[in-house]
Amino acid sequence: MGLDFGSGADTLSFQVRAGPKIHKAMIFAAILCWGSLVSLTTAFSIVAPPHPYETLIVDTRVPVLIEDNWVMMSREDHQRFLQRRAAAVEREEDSDTTTTEEEAEVEAADSYPTATSTQDGASTTTIPISVTTTTSSSSTKTATTTTRTASSSPLPSPLDNAIASNFTGNGECQEFITNMLADSTFKSCYPFSMLVQGSLSMFNAEKSLFSITQVLDATCSANVTFCVDYLDQVASNLTETANCADDYEQQNSVVVQAYLGLKGYQPLYSASCLQDADTSAYCFANAVTNSSAIADTYLYYLPLNISYPNITTPDCNSCTKNVLGIFQAATADRDAAIANTYADAANAVNAQCGAGFVNATLPEAQVSSAAVPGFAHQAPSLLLWSLFVAVLSQWLL
Repeated sequence: MGLDFGSGADTLSFQVRAGPKIHKAMIFAAILCWGSLVSLTTAFSIVAPPHPYETLIVDTRVPVLIEDNWVMMSREDHQRFLQRRAAAVEREEDSDTTTTEEEAEVEAADSYPTATSTQDGASTTTIPISVTTTTSSSSTKTATTTTRTASSSPLPSPLDNAIASNFTGNGECQEFITNMLADSTFKSCYPFSMLVQGSLSMFNAEKSLFSITQVLDATCSANVTFCVDYLDQVASNLTETANCADDYEQQNSVVVQAYLGLKGYQPLYSASCLQDADTSAYCFANAVTNSSAIADTYLYYLPLNISYPNITTPDCNSCTKNVLGIFQAATADRDAAIANTYADAANAVNAQCGAGFVNATLPEAQVSSAAVPGFAHQAPSLLLWSLFVAVLSQWLL
């Protein structure tokens, strides 16, 4: 706008042209308002919880009576419980039918059975035993040697009881799992964590101390350092979109079991390879073949995201203590399934074995070097907006 003051030749005239500056200021203010609105909207979308929906939740668990207490179990846990109870009853019946008062007392020697292979593929096991023979006047004890020949059987296979599942898509997921199980590198690792759940042949091997010891010898002979990295990569590949991502999101039991088994390899490798200091037998082998120690077997399911039944009575021995010590250290990885199940299990064991029998406190959480708090999780739109405002400020000033 223009203003004139005075008259004639002495007229004072000047122009005030504020239009462009006001226009730029208005643009800058409008951009700031728009940016604030975008920031608030983005922040709300990040922080706000998901919108609740009305959902009908159906509890498919079944009530099970254990030691005069009713416990709610999933169908899979119930089936596992029935299988283990049936195996324990079968072992007791076998013991009753083979031992009578009139028969000689047979005691196993302190040394563990040794097996040698023969040309026809059978394995010969020599077991030193002592036999007590009772007569009318006295008893004599003589040392004898018994030789037993048994056919060699293949080692158990992972997921042999559940691979025929309902997969989504065009079979990509089933093909991935089938190829994974057939891969020679996977077989060389022979992960115990993939056997303990979902393997019918493993369940059968657990009925015999000899056969389960063979399995543990094989799993513990793997290169654990290599296999940890290898199986972790397989787990990442499993959940890729081109493989089993959809089935994993839909909680397909086979896919979830496979993923948890792959991710839980390291703690279960260490726990399954523990040996009793007094007998040199594997702790897991003692647990699955001893009907009075069935509660101890539940400990080995903790890294597979299966809770420990707090009504069971564990053995308060070195095996229980050392197994939980391994799992307690593994909880430093808060993303691992063991971090969800360990504390309750440790408290349940301490309730039976005494306070402080095992450490029920989780260690300090591991911090990923890839995470940068406060920056890496910012929305990309906010970072671009900050850069835009900085450039615009330089242009206006």
